Amino acid sequence: MSTQWRRWTSGVAATLLAVTAAVLGAGSPAMAEPHADAKQCHDGGGPGPYPPGHIGSPYSNQIIYGTRPVLEESRSNASARGLAYLKKGDYFSIDRTNDYVAVPYPLGHVQFTTAELAQPGRLGPNFTWHYCEEIVDNEGRWMDRADHDGLYYTRWIDGAHVGIRLCITRPGENNDRAVCVGENTSPGGWYGR
Repeated sequence: MSTQWRRWTSGVAATLLAVTAAVLGAGSPAMAEPHADAKQCHDGGGPGPYPPGHIGSPYSNQIIYGTRPVLEESRSNASARGLAYLKKGDYFSIDRTNDYVAVPYPLGHVQFTTAELAQPGRLGPNFTWHYCEEIVDNEGRWMDRADHDGLYYTRWIDGAHVGIRLCITRPGENNDRAVCVGENTSPGGWYGR
């Protein structure tokens, strides 16, 4: 099953769940899950002249499929990348919103869940994002999915003024859906600066 198909079916399932909840009156007002656009990597400038910094919670403490994804940002530009220990066959993606995320002054950075970004006045309920699944192992080999157990990095992408987050898909688990950092945590896993 292709990654784009998995992402599309994930969005459809979330939308059906939200509509069902709204019709049945379950919980708070339901909101359709935004969806991922086609795979596309927005190249960033790399780490820059200073060591990259790690984004804290939830990236410092959330475990997905037995690993703790780390989100790094360049301290000299707006590039970002992820790193995680993956099992053979895993997909590891760094997502990037297609629209700018307003960052309140003087915070300099913010973190949102998908539901928070989808609120009116932010990106709205139909916001979309691209995802980049190109990963590199410690031997410098690039691939779309892990070909062995080990540490992998995503590409450095341009994270300027947009929301970025990390997700892992393990085929055969969670109905082949991506599990993303910080979906229901505070702060959320979408990071913007």
